[in-house]
Amino acid sequence: MKRRNLCRTKKLLAVIIAASMSMNSGMIAMAGQAVSLGSVVEDNNNENNVDNNVTVTATEKDDSKTVTKNVTSHDNAPAVTASSSGGHSAEVTVTGDVEATNTSTYGAATGVAADSSGKKESPSSDKNSSTSVTVEGEVSASAERGTATGISATSYSGGFSDVSVGGEVSASA
Repeated sequence: MKRRNLCRTKKLLAVIIAASMSMNSGMIAMAGQAVSLGSVVEDNNNENNVDNNVTVTATEKDDSKTVTKNVTSHDNAPAVTASSSGGHSAEVTVTGDVEATNTSTYGAATGVAADSSGKKESPSSDKNSSTSVTVEGEVSASAERGTATGISATSYSGGFSDVSVGGEVSASA
């Protein structure tokens, strides 16, 4: 008799789990006879994280920024963006990890975006634009219902873009 009830319980639990998975919700942990539902709370005041997008744009003068913490992004903008034009240089150094997440419908998550275009318009200079991003940790991007890009590096009209990562790069959508 107990065996039959246990089988029914397992079947019911399997149906509940299957239904929750199809609705993009889930059960965090199950152990023994007790079912534990947990929640994840993000600590945005964690001193090891910068919960802002880091942006460096060099269009009228050279620009650089060093971030000594982890960088996280929770919207459509890349976690780290660096761009240069007109023969200027943009440089970003992140000593921690870079993480981009997006849970919105058709949203995009990009860890690092580097872009450069053109060269200095001066008869005495032939300096091309350059963009350099260095991440000493890992780069990850995840989007639940959209697109995910770990690194996007583009160069136009003689520009130069360089991205180096000390750890792993991952993207999942």
